[in-house]
Formats: sequence, structure tokens, C-alpha cells
Amino acid sequence: MKLETTLVVALLAAVSIGCGEEPIVPQDPESNESVPVQAASRETENERVSERADASRPAGSPDSARGSSPAPAPARAPRSEPLPTPIPTARFEGSLRNAETHEPLSFANVVLRRLGDSLLFEVMTDHTGRFAFERIPQDRYDLKVLYLGFKPIHQTVEINGDQVLPPFDAQVTVVKKFEVFDVSGDAIMVEVKNTETVQTIGSEDLVGYAVDTVEAGVGSQAGIVSRDGELHVRGGRGGEISFRIDGVNVDDPLGSMSQLPPQTEVWVIEAAESDAAKPRDGPGSGALTTIDQDGTEIPLPLRHTHVDARIDGYIANVEVEQTFHNPFEEKIEAKYVFPLPSNAAVHDFLLEVGGRTIRGIVRERAQAREIYEQAKRRGHVASLLSQERPNIFIQEVANIEPGKTVDVSLRYFNTLAYVDGWFEFVFPMVVGPRYNPPGFTGGVAAVARGRSGQSKQDTTVEYLAPNERSGHDVDLILDINAGMAIEELLSINHVVDRGSLDEAQTRVTLSPLDTIPNKDFVLRYRVAANELKPAVITQQEGPDKYFSMMLIPPAQADALPRSPVEFVFVLDCSGSMSGWPIEVAKRAMSRALTHLKPDDTFQIIRFSESASSLGAAMIPATAENVARGLQFVQSLHGSGGTRMVEGIKAALDFAHDPSRERVVSFMTDGFIGNENEIFSAVVDKVGDSRIFSFGVGTSPNRHLLEGLARYGKGAVAYITGNRDPVEVDRFYDRVRRPALTDIEIDWGAMRVSNVYPRAIHDVFVGRPLLLTGRYEGGGTTRVKVSGRMGGKTHSIELEVDLDSREQQVRALPVLWARREIEALSEAGLRSGLSPGGEITALALRHQLVSRYTSFLAVDAAEITGEEAARLVPVAIPVPQGVRYESTVSGLRR
Repeated sequence: MKLETTLVVALLAAVSIGCGEEPIVPQDPESNESVPVQAASRETENERVSERADASRPAGSPDSARGSSPAPAPARAPRSEPLPTPIPTARFEGSLRNAETHEPLSFANVVLRRLGDSLLFEVMTDHTGRFAFERIPQDRYDLKVLYLGFKPIHQTVEINGDQVLPPFDAQVTVVKKFEVFDVSGDAIMVEVKNTETVQTIGSEDLVGYAVDTVEAGVGSQAGIVSRDGELHVRGGRGGEISFRIDGVNVDDPLGSMSQLPPQTEVWVIEAAESDAAKPRDGPGSGALTTIDQDGTEIPLPLRHTHVDARIDGYIANVEVEQTFHNPFEEKIEAKYVFPLPSNAAVHDFLLEVGGRTIRGIVRERAQAREIYEQAKRRGHVASLLSQERPNIFIQEVANIEPGKTVDVSLRYFNTLAYVDGWFEFVFPMVVGPRYNPPGFTGGVAAVARGRSGQSKQDTTVEYLAPNERSGHDVDLILDINAGMAIEELLSINHVVDRGSLDEAQTRVTLSPLDTIPNKDFVLRYRVAANELKPAVITQQEGPDKYFSMMLIPPAQADALPRSPVEFVFVLDCSGSMSGWPIEVAKRAMSRALTHLKPDDTFQIIRFSESASSLGAAMIPATAENVARGLQFVQSLHGSGGTRMVEGIKAALDFAHDPSRERVVSFMTDGFIGNENEIFSAVVDKVGDSRIFSFGVGTSPNRHLLEGLARYGKGAVAYITGNRDPVEVDRFYDRVRRPALTDIEIDWGAMRVSNVYPRAIHDVFVGRPLLLTGRYEGGGTTRVKVSGRMGGKTHSIELEVDLDSREQQVRALPVLWARREIEALSEAGLRSGLSPGGEITALALRHQLVSRYTSFLAVDAAEITGEEAARLVPVAIPVPQGVRYESTVSGLRR
């Protein structure tokens, strides 16, 4: 086998081009000051920043912060223009510890504001209490350190070269004692009924935002909390509380209080509790149980979800068991809307009731529905699993008797993402609330618990109010067989326990302290090998043969020069992004802006109900224009609906300079219900542009984000958790220059067909291309992969034994069928013709759930009774970090 260093064909990776997922994790943006976050440094050759924003605008430019568009800028900077004089920069680092115990303090806000202007940098301390600023312009700064429950630290520092400060000692402060109060979005509730309560609160008392524990809440906007628990975040009823500061009602009390002088008089006023505010009972005489002051437990039929997963190489085999229980005194039908990975191939289905196990069968969707309804009318326990989106499924269980339990299990295969030596396993736990454009009925509605009747969409999800809880929890066991040493393991959103078997195998379990299903489970692990073993894996099923092959571009492509680029940054400013998500997105966008080169051009577009931009044309990336762009970004906030199609059109309709590569970057949680409309707009308008999508939040719509990257010939990454935002810089450095272009494959004697993806686009450093297909032939052959890198041809030859049984993988046929279904759906999107017949035949043959087929199981052994079952939808929590009030319709009052 001839193996050059320019390209690796690898076994252990798992994504198609543009669909690799690299979680990019900035620090928690919340602090007790509502200051702009520009946490950014520039490349030294473009370091100069305007002294004042007004002075940095071109003559005649309107004020972008007021929503007006500035005058159009020329498409390109004049080539004769001298580059800005570089300003010396330095690295500035230190640490924070408890003055009494000397323990490190993690997740503290550290802010540097340059004296004399508004230039600001912000980071957070890591788990060791350390912080570091990279490439800071050398100058004098005001340093401020904020940490929950400690006195703020203020100090003037002069940065005149790389320096490490002695540890900062933070003094514990006494937080005023209050009655427990609840926070729901912008509403604060004091636990005193039918009263008007006056408290005097000083701004120094509120020294940070957090939730009950760092593990559960860092990175989510939730409210304020004291270290001793006297002031803490709970659920509340929106609309019943007003907040008055110095006699003036305010809409954003937390943000407003951070700007107040000490000892400001604050009134917290709560209306009397009304019957309408009380949660409604379910069917029959099932009673609500008040568990404590934290919230009200709502009896719902879904009791528990158990996840048992195993990873071999780059393929995950996952079993999901859902336990439904009837807490009422009459028969019910449960309906649960839940997510799975968008590339999941669901191939097995079991119903367990009364000690009996019934294996499900796949039927055409309408036929499965008809059989299920007949079984329900006759009193049989039955279950129906349907796909509404590639990543949204509905489980229906009919005729659960009072006090009885029914278990429903499903199995699926999916491939893992592989990025820069890291594999990533994702198990989504909650469907985020979707926005559907006016007049659109094929979407996913987000309504309050008990308000399904208000929905006009095909799919409806009911959400629990912030003060409501259900008994549903999740446990997860993940066994990893990496095939090589595991160097590092990282859980992005959850607390996990790890038990090692050996260096290449490990077991990961979800901590019992982190079982609320309100965020995606994301686990990444890094393997030891610098270059993974080249291989092609195969499987023969009867006369049919299947294969999978991975292309990993060469690492040395990092050093390749790049041509000038047009960057179009698009930011989702809808209501679901308000609070923590938009602040994280703004921080990431600010970092990207500050890393533009002087010969680049850029434009910024914001969208919600409509779209607007910084200007009418591309803008040269001068220091002054970048400062102007940063100011525009910091002026944005989240509100309104998500008309993403407007953002797509605005981004792709700008006149394109053919001498530059155009990169369009979307930052969004993807909470929309009209994904196909978005994909159609991309197909129609993408042209020579490349779309790179950033998923923001703990439970983004990965189907949409991966589709944007796939149709836009780009890549996808995710901003979640609390890792260093320098990952954003690396992502943009990579996507600005493809590692391998013009890829061609000579399959030799291997006669291939139905290979996906059908169009092989360029690949990027650290982001592999997975090829899946069918083949004919036997014996040994040589496969040659060639492409261009930096204007030169690079190739690799791989010897393949087509008759080998050593690497047989049982999952390949269903994974190939899942890709075939995806390809047929894409072809239908492009042509406007329905692929339903082909997809149905394919799914029935491989026993897969699809948009046109469903899994069905009926317990025909017993009849539960003739009375009709009452429908009880399973209400779920909104994803962590998403505001209930701004995303859910039909709010409970």
C-alpha cells in the first residue's frame, strides 16, 4: 500500500463533508454588568482600533446602532492603500482564589477596559481559577474581577509586555438576606402572597448571575443567587410580577440593577395568585403534587428514559427505552415528541406490556396509522413511532391502564463526527421551540402545557412552564471501544462519571445529579494516533455488498496561503436567541471580525421577523470599519420571530466579487419549523458561496444546521458549554482555505454504485469526508484518491481486499439506506418532485423509520376495555438557556 502524507483514507471518522460537528465553547457571557462584550484581539497587522466609534465612521455614514444602514462602502479596498501600523500586543494572565481558603475560583468574569475609550476584553477563569488574554494591545487598562458571592476587584494595570500577575485574592461578601424568590425570564417573584414588598438592594449586593450549581447552570441565563442559598433561581409565573426601581417600572430588572448606585430603592410587586395561574390537572382524579417551593410536579405519563449506547470505531449502536406510566384513574393514550440524531437509522422497535414483548414492524405511514387507530378503538395496548423530521420523532402509546406501566424500546445506528483527532457522540434530549412563518402549517408548534388545541401545525410540542416539573428523568450508559488509546474525554453539557476498562475502552455514565432532559448530551473523546489507520470497511448482505470509506485531508494544509475573502456574517436575533444565546453568538462574531485580514471585505446581517445589514455593499476590513462592525454587533438583541429565509436571501443576494471567495457564516439556534423552505432558498441562491453554520445553545436544531452546511458546501460547528472561545478563531482559520479541492476517485476493479454524497465538495483540515456506497466485484484492487492542494496534485493509493471478512460491519446496510433516503429527499427538494414512492420501498426493505414509514407494535393478547382512552401529551421543559416567555405561545397565566 502506498501512503503519502498529503491525504489519509481512514476508518475511524463519521461525517459527510460539511457535516462534521466541532463544538466551539465560549465562556459564560453573563456578569452583573450590562457592558458590551467585544472580547477580541486582532491580528497584529490589523490591530489599530478607532479611538471613538463616531470618529471611525466614514463621512456621511448614519448611526448603525439606531437601526439605520450606513452609506454603501466600495466593494474592495484600494490596493495602493498602506496597511495600518501594527500596535504591539502581549499576553496577560493571572489567577483568582478565595482569600480565606486559597481555593481556586472558577467561572469568574475578568474584564479589561482600556482607559480613555470603550475598547473592552472579557474572559472567564477556568476550573483551576486561571485566566488569560491573548494578543492584547499594550496600554493602560481598568481590570475588574467579578465572582458570585465575593467583593468585586478593581485595579489599574499597565500592559507593556507578556506578564503573569500574582494570584488575586477575592474577599467573601455578605449578601443581603431575602425571602426566597423565583426568577422566570425577566420576572422576579417574592414568596409573599397578596402583598407589596419593598426591599432596599444595593448594586454591590448583586455580584453575578448563576443558577443553583455551577455544574447545572454555568452558561445559562437564569438570574441571581447567593453562595449561602438565600437568593436563588426557581420557576415563576410570568406576567404576575412587576419590578420598580426608584418609582419607575422596568422591563429588564437584572440588567437595570447592574447600572445602579448602591442602596437604590427597589420594589418587587407580586399580584395575587388566581385560579387561572394554577396548573391544570390531567385526566381523571389524578392530583397535582406540590413537591416544594421550587415548583409544581405535573403528573405525566412518561416516567423515565434509559439510554444504553456502544461505540465501535466510528459507529454508535444505541438503545432507547421509554417507560410510560399512567398516574391517573382512567385509561390514557400518551403522546411524546422527542429528538434523535438527524443521521439516526432507526431499525428495531419493541413494546413490553404485562410481561409480554412484541417486536414492531415497519409499515407505510398511512397504513401503520390505520392499524394503530383500530387497535386503540378495540382496547389493545399499541405503540406507533413516526418521524416528523430527520431529527424529530413522535411516540404514541394507546390504552395504558390506571397504575400500569408500558415500556417502549427503539434501536438505531449512527456515525460519529470526527474533528481534529476528536470523536463526538451526541444524544439529543429535548426538542427546542420552533418558529413557523405566518400561513405555514407544516411546521412544529411550541405551546404551553394543555394548549395543543391552539396549534395549526402538523406537529405540536407542549412545554412546561418554568414553575412546573414532571417526574421524567434520563439515565445514560455509554461504552466506548475506540480501537486505540483514548487520550482525553470531555462532556460538554452534563456531569458524567467515567470507569476505564483499559486505555482503548471506557464506560461513561450520566451523573444522577444531572438527569433533567433539558439539554443535549454531547461527549467528545480524543484518540492518541496522529494519523488514523487507512481502511475501507465492508459488509455483505445476501447478494448486496456495502462499503464505507473516510477521507481525511492533510494537516500541513494549515500552512497554505489564502486569497482575499468576502465574509458575510449573519446573526439570528429572534426571541429564542434572547439572553445567553445571543450574547455568546455576539462574542463569537466579534472574535471573527477582529481576525479579518486588511485585504478581506465583510458585511453583517441580522434577522428576526425581517433582515437588515450594516450596509448595502461589502465593506473593506480596515481597522475603522471593523470597529464600526463591532459596535453594530454589540447593539443587537433578541426579539421576534425567526424568518431565516429573509436572512438567507439577504446574505446570498449581495453582489459578489469573483476575485474573492465568499464565506457566509450563520449563527443561530435553528429553532424554526420550515427547514425545507430554507434549504430550497440555499439551493437556489448559493452559487459560488460557501455556508458555514454555527449552532448556538444547549439543544440546537442540528438537522437545520447540518443541512445549511451540506447544501451550502461548507461546514458546521456548535457553540455550547464553557470552553475557550479561541476555538472560534481556529474554525474560521480552517474554513477560509479548503485543504483539498477537485477530488477524484479511481475505484479500480471495485465497481461502485449509489455512493453518497453524490457530489464530493472540497474538504477542510481536520474535517473528514465519509463515503458510503454499494459495490460489486471481488479479489484485491487498488483505489486511488487524488485532488489539488495549493495548486499541486496530491494522491493516495489504497489496496482493498473486497472479499475480506475481517472488517464486516453489520450496521453498514442500514446506514447506507439512511444516506440513500437522505439523497432521495435532497433530489426531491431540488426537482420539486415527491420521492415518497422510492423512499417507502427502500425503508420497507431495510425496516427503517422514515417520513413515509412508521414502526408499529400491537399487543393482541389482551383487551383493556371498551372505554376510550384520554389523550395526554407529554409536556417537556424548554431547553436550558431558552426563555419560555419569548418562545412558547399560549402561556399559562
